[in-house]
Amino acid sequence: MILHLVVAAAMAVATTRAWPISPLGDYLRGEIENQNVTCGDDLKFWVHKDSIKLNFLGSNSHLGIPAGCSVKIRVDVDDLSLEKYGLRFTGSYDFKDPLNVNDECSSSSLTITDMDDEQDETGTKNVTCGHGDVSYHTSQDSTNVLFLAGPQGATGLGFSLLVEPHYLCGGHITTSTTISSPDYPEPYPIDIGCFWYIQGEEITLRFLDFDLYPKKCNDLVEVQSLRGGNDVFCASKVDGKVKKYDGPIYIKFRSSKRRENVNKGFNCKVTIKSSKKSLPNILSKFYEE
Repeated sequence: MILHLVVAAAMAVATTRAWPISPLGDYLRGEIENQNVTCGDDLKFWVHKDSIKLNFLGSNSHLGIPAGCSVKIRVDVDDLSLEKYGLRFTGSYDFKDPLNVNDECSSSSLTITDMDDEQDETGTKNVTCGHGDVSYHTSQDSTNVLFLAGPQGATGLGFSLLVEPHYLCGGHITTSTTISSPDYPEPYPIDIGCFWYIQGEEITLRFLDFDLYPKKCNDLVEVQSLRGGNDVFCASKVDGKVKKYDGPIYIKFRSSKRRENVNKGFNCKVTIKSSKKSLPNILSKFYEE
């Protein structure tokens, strides 16, 4: 019986030590919820762990997509505590409208955007028509999908979209690992904030790579110890720098608002040491140095 308790307790420690740090392309694989949409729908969905598949059902096999058909969909991310997520859209579109000239999509169109309005300089917009594949990724926490059929309608099936939550950054860390800016080593998103809470008695940070937008420290990494004191890093000379802290600590990464970014961000090795005395006696012999 005692052995069973020891094994169960050791497994519990192993499974709660750190949140997985996912690079771009590694997406949460929950259940896929199918949502059928049709002309006139104005819908809002929250995504947390599960993906959503949006299937357009407004096309008639004989009459096609009726004139003036519109579908409005808003998808918001339900972030988990300190973990921040973005959204990825994949799928296909299939609708033809004779009024769409030179692929300008001036009549019937499918639009996916994270822009709040037309004056939003930090957002992106993807407008398509005809036939093809969809590939759209955003680090923002909300996205709007708008499908419109022109005054003569359109022929084709419409669209089918898979919406997947994408882990970007942040989380609760209790064991040695590596953290990085979102999408590293690709350029990190603009106008984003990430927070990591790191527990341990002695925490060492080694910046393996550091490339932030240098102007006026608008983009920065800030480390705050809960036992007092904080450090701010925003220059390329941080490469190779090693800092030690008495834990726990918070790490904040912040990027500024601007049109685009070409800097790849940071990559940091986190080493955590904790005393065996802080663990229950029954678990201390299983603790890894």
